[in-house]
Amino acid sequence: MNKNLLFLLSLTFSFIGSYTKAQSTIFSEDFESCGHGTRYTEVNSHSDGGSDYFVRTDGSSGNTTVNCVSTSTTGLSAFLGMSNSFYYVGEDIDDSNLLPDSGYVMFDDIDISGFTNLEISGLFALVTNGCDNDQYMKVSVDIDNSGTFTLIGAFRTVGGGNVVNVSQDTDLDGAGDGTVLSSTFQNFTFNVIGTGSLIDIRVMVRTNTGADEFAFDNISLKGTSATTTWTGSWSNGIPNANMDVVIAENISVSSFTCRNLTINASKVLLLGSGQTVTVTGTSITNNGFGLIAVDAAGRLNLDNNGNTITLSGNISGGFRGIVEIQGTTTFATNGLITISAPSASSFGQVTGTGTVNGNISMQAFLDASTGRYFYLGSPFTNAVLSDFKESGAIMVSSSSSQGTAWEWDAANAEWDPAGGGNLANVATRGRGYAMYAGMNGSYGPFLIDDGDRTGTVSISGTISNDATVNVGLSYNDGQAAGVSFVGGSGVSATEGWNLVANPYAAIYDWEGQAIPADMSSAIYRFNGTNYSAYTKGAGSASRYIAPFQAFFVQLTANNPTNLVFDRDNRAPTQPATRSKTAAYSIDGADLHIEGMGGNVYDDLFVGFETNSTSGFDNDWDARKLLNKGITPNLYVQFGPEAYSVCRVPFTGPRSFPLKLDYVQDGDVMSISADLSSLSSFGKLTLEDRKRNVMHDLSTDYTFTQDNGFGPDRFILHFSQPSIGIEEPKEPTMVYGYADDNGLNVELGILHDATVEVYNLAGQLIERGTSLNGKATFPIEKNGLYLLKVTAKDFSQSLKVIR
Repeated sequence: MNKNLLFLLSLTFSFIGSYTKAQSTIFSEDFESCGHGTRYTEVNSHSDGGSDYFVRTDGSSGNTTVNCVSTSTTGLSAFLGMSNSFYYVGEDIDDSNLLPDSGYVMFDDIDISGFTNLEISGLFALVTNGCDNDQYMKVSVDIDNSGTFTLIGAFRTVGGGNVVNVSQDTDLDGAGDGTVLSSTFQNFTFNVIGTGSLIDIRVMVRTNTGADEFAFDNISLKGTSATTTWTGSWSNGIPNANMDVVIAENISVSSFTCRNLTINASKVLLLGSGQTVTVTGTSITNNGFGLIAVDAAGRLNLDNNGNTITLSGNISGGFRGIVEIQGTTTFATNGLITISAPSASSFGQVTGTGTVNGNISMQAFLDASTGRYFYLGSPFTNAVLSDFKESGAIMVSSSSSQGTAWEWDAANAEWDPAGGGNLANVATRGRGYAMYAGMNGSYGPFLIDDGDRTGTVSISGTISNDATVNVGLSYNDGQAAGVSFVGGSGVSATEGWNLVANPYAAIYDWEGQAIPADMSSAIYRFNGTNYSAYTKGAGSASRYIAPFQAFFVQLTANNPTNLVFDRDNRAPTQPATRSKTAAYSIDGADLHIEGMGGNVYDDLFVGFETNSTSGFDNDWDARKLLNKGITPNLYVQFGPEAYSVCRVPFTGPRSFPLKLDYVQDGDVMSISADLSSLSSFGKLTLEDRKRNVMHDLSTDYTFTQDNGFGPDRFILHFSQPSIGIEEPKEPTMVYGYADDNGLNVELGILHDATVEVYNLAGQLIERGTSLNGKATFPIEKNGLYLLKVTAKDFSQSLKVIR
């Protein structure tokens, strides 16, 4: 019994494919993934488990799909020459007349605007034991949804019944007269007459026996794209995604999208502030000076999913905008692009989810006019440490006074020579390094060989837009090592420090970072003299971390883990100097202290948070890391904890004892406060114990540093609460603890306190009067001691174990 089958495949495509000068691939579908419901819709696809089917398959009976649902099909014949693995095949699709004798897969409305010389290609094959005259495959098109399909290609029998061969019908007269189909796929190309805006393509198959298997694969549409040239205006109209662009003049161009881009000899494509060029084809040919962005907001988007955009020609002089490799696009650089950094706040970036094939050179700007250390890291997968220095500059990795490049060994809490003493080793992605730049007295230059020691280092390597990057964190309590950069000596201050770095070639937003369970949320940066901190909206550092930037984080328990960076947290359009965030309601004051005519400074945040406690909170507070050289250190001291960001609940203390460590005795200094984010209180007062002055910090406070008075000179007072009617009752907080110096009492805001020290026998062994700030009693004998603290309207006893 003859079984008539009509299988209809109607294809419409999106922009995917490769490009040559004569022809651009507008669409290509190889069926390697099922596109039902997304790229096309199957109708009447099915399998009865035997020899009646229309399926997507790789030729194995168990690896077939119907509407993207796995099914089983037996009786599949072996085909050869597929484009990859999967193809479509049908046999006896009407299933003994139980189903309709037609089926199709529909892809609607391929955009062909701007294309001419259209042609359709595909792979076709057949396994048969004899075909009747009414079996065939046809390729037809409908331009601009006219409702009528025009036949452009067909495969038919020659004539007569039970004909073995099916061949191409070259003249479309209804009889095969060309190449014979076989079980090996062969490529055929059909020309399309005319063009328009949209096109539908239909591949139709008809069979009437159960022994005929028609198959097809790798359908593609190509055409010649139009070209428009920039000579101060567009020669062929404003370009679109289907047009090639030629830059023939050095005049700034507005944002545009094109297919392929060519820059003529001695010419440059200049992008103005915020302007974007999007390339959707396969080539950027730089015969001139390349692309230049006037600022970091210029953008080059590479958008050709599943395909490669290749850069060729001359080396680009430097692009300081954003290069985004979108989707599954691959960018083949041929080593011809440099991402520039003309200043610390203006630099290029590489972002997106696509793949970079080939090296990229990327600059890091360093102001080393005053020789100092920088905390740096590599966003490359294979850049070596020696790449961080310019030719003619010095970089030394050595465990000696000559060393200028170091890495922090978190497991042992110590500085080790970078790369184990070998600068040819790879700079581990996501790891931070301390590198000295500039001059050190008459020695140098280090890293940078520019005359003023201000400029860029250029690092080359492979950039990866990995979805996540895992950076291992190690633990040491820091007690034996004597960690010297923290403002405290207890375990809570010295433990768990790790120096990590932004592993991406784009600005990273710490606000979206997933924080491991035993890690503080704060980050700590270093600029060669000052440490700055950021945690949840507060602190003088920025939440936005620039490429190459390294920073400290702190584990708070002996639980080594991974810090997982996520590419979704990249924020290339944000300035890396911006620090505040709308994600949190910040309530507090930013304090800034300056000395030596503004040449030295420090910053401190003190405020209030409902979810915080009166102790150190990993989520809300940041520790004080000690600045270098003669730079002042201003911080809050509650017991053994030193804070650079200190937040307490509104019902907690509203007076904060400050510490000021500064070696420049007699220097005229000033303290100012930014109160713009303070909401819980209406007034902030600075108490100067030495001068017995209460100063309203709505204006700056100027004083002369007196090292003879000690570090406990200032207390910060918040008053005039905006919450409730009465002043909240403020707890007075004192702390007792032991260290190598003996027994210590932090008296906080108490004035003229008396402290008595008793042993377990109740004997008074030490007594101090008129005490302020911190009191230390040089007791060496171990044991349990009782410290009784009294002051005006205050009395409290503390137990301290020595």
